[in-house]
Amino acid sequence: PKRMLLLPLYPQFSTTTTASSFREWKEACEHASFQVPTKRLCCYPTDTCFIAAHVDLLRQAFWDASAGGKTVRILF
Repeated sequence: PKRMLLLPLYPQFSTTTTASSFREWKEACEHASFQVPTKRLCCYPTDTCFIAAHVDLLRQAFWDASAGGKTVRILF
């Protein structure tokens, strides 16, 4: 590849997830002599598009699950 983008699937930052994943990537690249420009996308839990996408998915799942008057609970 000409360039790499690291996108963790967890939106919040944590030293046990985001930081450790970035560190592992760096170490693996050094070990393999892999030298490609790399950018990191980190920490996006407050991004309005991210939130809107989750709201849309939750809203649809709620309406699907509550069809016919069923009681639905959403647990976070």
